[in-house]
Amino acid sequence: MTQSEFKVIILERMCAGESLRSICRTQGFPAPSTVLLWVSKDREFAEQYAQARELQAEALFDELEDVAREALNAENAVEVQARRLLVDVHKWRLSKIIPNRFGDKVETTIQGPNGGPVQVTKIEIVPGVVSKDKPTA
Repeated sequence: MTQSEFKVIILERMCAGESLRSICRTQGFPAPSTVLLWVSKDREFAEQYAQARELQAEALFDELEDVAREALNAENAVEVQARRLLVDVHKWRLSKIIPNRFGDKVETTIQGPNGGPVQVTKIEIVPGVVSKDKPTA
């Protein structure tokens, strides 16, 4: 198989939700490091790879509901826990592949005392002027 043929198959399988490591375990396929080297050296493939990662995330997102529904038919607590673990792994991967869409929203708020506005004090340093409050060495 040629490098171009490998690239097409790898991208197709990624779009279906399969991980690069899983794809590369297929007999005769290149190592993940080889594929990532192709990504770093081939701009067109890099763009296709990035798009495949986004579509991979969509496939994983769709699979989340299936896995959760399978837990409803689980016969014991071990199966339920296994499904929960798989859901958690998928959610984590989604948050890394497309953080803007699937990542945790982080919001930072700065407040002053008692939740009031932040008070800003401007300090101006003028060369040659010494403060009366502090002695100079």
